[in-house]
Amino acid sequence: MTHHYRGLVGDKQIGVGAVDVQDPKIESGETVAARIRAHGWLAPEQTIVTSSCGFNHLPRKVAFGKLMAMAEAKRLLGG
Repeated sequence: MTHHYRGLVGDKQIGVGAVDVQDPKIESGETVAARIRAHGWLAPEQTIVTSSCGFNHLPRKVAFGKLMAMAEAKRLLGG
């Protein structure tokens, strides 16, 4: 779906829901980063790593693990 935004971001930032909150498995930071890299036109400095929705239904340990993966993905992507 992100292809609809290609060329329209300009100097703005865009949030990408790269963490699946429906899956209780904690993704690695590399997996999350790879999901974002798949959309090669997204500039790292303009990309905000987010989840596909809220974490309120997940156990605290899972939610925290997913947050850590999001932080690691941003570190790997740079920007």
